[in-house]
Amino acid sequence: MRWCSASSMPPSSRHDCWRMTRSRRWPGAAGIPGELLLPPPSRRVSLSWSIVSSCLGGPAEPLMNHRTRVRLLQSGVALVLLLFIAVLVRMMLQGQRDAAPEQPSATEQFAAEALQAEAEQISTGFEVTRTREGAPEITVRAERLLGLRGDVYLLQEPTLEIHHEGQEPSIVQGRNGTFDMKRGVGTVNGEAHAVLRDKMIVDSQRLDYRDGGPVDATGNVRFRRGALEGESEELHYDPAGEVVVLQGKVRVRGLRQTPDGQGHESWTLETGWLRYFSQQGRVQTQSFVLMSDEGTLSGDRLELELGEAEGDLRHLVSIGDAILRVPAKDGEGPVSMRVMTGDRIEIEPPDDDAAEPRRILSRGNAHLSQGGGSAQDLWAEVIDWQRGSAVDDRSARDGEVSRIDARGDVILDFQTEEGASHLTTSRLKAWLDVNGVVQRGTAYEPVRYEGPEGSARCHEADFEDGGDRLVLRSESGPPAVMEIPEGRIVARRLDLSRSRGELTATIEVQTLHTGPASEGLFQAGEPVHGTADKVVALRREGRIHYEGAARLWQGENLLQADTIEILQDSGVLEAEGQVSTRSVVPEEDGSGQRMVLGTAEHFLYRDDDKTAVYSCKARLRWGSEEVEAEQIHVSLGEDRKVSRVQAEGDVRLRSPGSYATGHRLDYDVAGGEAILHGGDRLAIAQNLENQQVVKGHSLTMDLSGGTINMQSGPGGRTWITLSPSASAPDSAEGSGGSRKGEAKGGSVP
Repeated sequence: MRWCSASSMPPSSRHDCWRMTRSRRWPGAAGIPGELLLPPPSRRVSLSWSIVSSCLGGPAEPLMNHRTRVRLLQSGVALVLLLFIAVLVRMMLQGQRDAAPEQPSATEQFAAEALQAEAEQISTGFEVTRTREGAPEITVRAERLLGLRGDVYLLQEPTLEIHHEGQEPSIVQGRNGTFDMKRGVGTVNGEAHAVLRDKMIVDSQRLDYRDGGPVDATGNVRFRRGALEGESEELHYDPAGEVVVLQGKVRVRGLRQTPDGQGHESWTLETGWLRYFSQQGRVQTQSFVLMSDEGTLSGDRLELELGEAEGDLRHLVSIGDAILRVPAKDGEGPVSMRVMTGDRIEIEPPDDDAAEPRRILSRGNAHLSQGGGSAQDLWAEVIDWQRGSAVDDRSARDGEVSRIDARGDVILDFQTEEGASHLTTSRLKAWLDVNGVVQRGTAYEPVRYEGPEGSARCHEADFEDGGDRLVLRSESGPPAVMEIPEGRIVARRLDLSRSRGELTATIEVQTLHTGPASEGLFQAGEPVHGTADKVVALRREGRIHYEGAARLWQGENLLQADTIEILQDSGVLEAEGQVSTRSVVPEEDGSGQRMVLGTAEHFLYRDDDKTAVYSCKARLRWGSEEVEAEQIHVSLGEDRKVSRVQAEGDVRLRSPGSYATGHRLDYDVAGGEAILHGGDRLAIAQNLENQQVVKGHSLTMDLSGGTINMQSGPGGRTWITLSPSASAPDSAEGSGGSRKGEAKGGSVP
């Protein structure tokens, strides 16, 4: 190559400004001259008008004339057109290359040429052995050697034997193929078949063998190893670690014996990618679904260990959105489904004759759901499910086959005809039946419960009968608390029966009621406190029963007895055994308050007519007046004032300065008039100051004015007994056969 300038060249060669002389022509470029014009690499394209003019063959002119400008314009247009045409041609050639089918590889081309050359037989019964240090020995056999190109053999019906030290050789077969003797690479096409050294059998459209033992299978791959079989689009086998990698639409099946040994149950694994460590019996997959007669497991990633029979599953770990679905096994009614989910699920298959797994462990957002008639849901950070026979625990009852241990933010939901209930705790241990329904268990501190009955909190909780019975316990620390629509119940133990709607509280029981809707024994709208040894609330009947040192109070208003029962719907309050009442009511004139005290063996209050009945050794005291009888009826007026008192049976009436007895009493408290009937005997009234005594069949007493009207029965008599030191009565009237009189207290000489 040489560079030259225009000034040193003859005029005929001025257009060839730079020339590169080649020593020989390009191969395959016939007709192309061996000289190539090149511009100088360091020269700029800015030339004076004289040089341009001399290169164009014209005389140098000091100024650009019209002809020069036209030639320059024509040259520029021509250059632009040439560039456009070059770009267009390049784009057309690139499109043809993209549209052209992919050229076969050298190995495939050799195989095709071998098929075409089948008629041109070169050798039959071909066999060759390749040995190389550090690599397994390979023996290549074929029915025919169709050709040889360099170190590559073109073979028909080839068989490759890869000899591994101390093991059975791997065998690769097919209808045709190639083998590179130098590189140790072979390809088998058409009904390819391989028996690898770990007893894995592979069938596919094509098998590629690489030096050192790796085998790649593509196209309708089918494989089998012991009790494992399956299909995929691609298979890669690495003998160094005895690793098998499957890609594409992977489907693996495992066969294992049933506990009775009479048949086989299969499990199927579907995924898009799988790695199998045959020596270790481990499998890794991504985005998988594992199906069996016992259920379905799916997730983002799976790691499982195979048993000695390979078809047996020993240990499974599903990672990422793991879901386990297990159908019910009772065979009665519609089939329900038990579902367990979590970020990670570990399964230990049975190691005995049982059909269910030995253990299932779900971690991270774990959820156990049970469908069917008694739907249940369990959420926790960790759910540890274990089959009953796998647990050394003799506490299992009939029908209980497994148990769970849930930890971390545990929520157990019960869904029954009564409604939904929620149990929240930090740890839960429970027993399950054959369908995975929680039958009984224990929840540990802290425990919260919410249901149709109300809400509760406690230290521990026991539940039985599928959650129908719930026992809330707080043996130490703060007691258990149950919030109900009617108020609150506090105790060391709360026993709830959801089906009966019954709540029983025992040990240090305290209650708080929202208060009556209307004025009565207690003021309306204000809370009523209560205590007892035992409290039973029947939600369906609207009844609350207090037993053992029962006590209800509201401020200074009090009701205490051995037992107290409240019927909320009918507004009835009943007490039994050593009844004592205390009510604070306003005075009649509004000047202050009056305390009403009552005792009896039985007490009954009805809110509809505002009456209270004291029975059996009844006693009632209000202000300075007191009544004793076998039964006392008290009618309440406005502001809970005592408006009328009726007593019957051995009546005793005490008021300031007087005392009266009889069989029946009707006392109008507001009017101050009391009518005392003697019954079979005479009614008696006595002035305690002057010892005057008045007897009659009935006595009408004005307790506010101090007068008594006496009446006798038919043919009867009335009596007035005056003390000798008493003053003569102002007036006295008597009736009854022959006399009628009225007496006023006074002294007589």
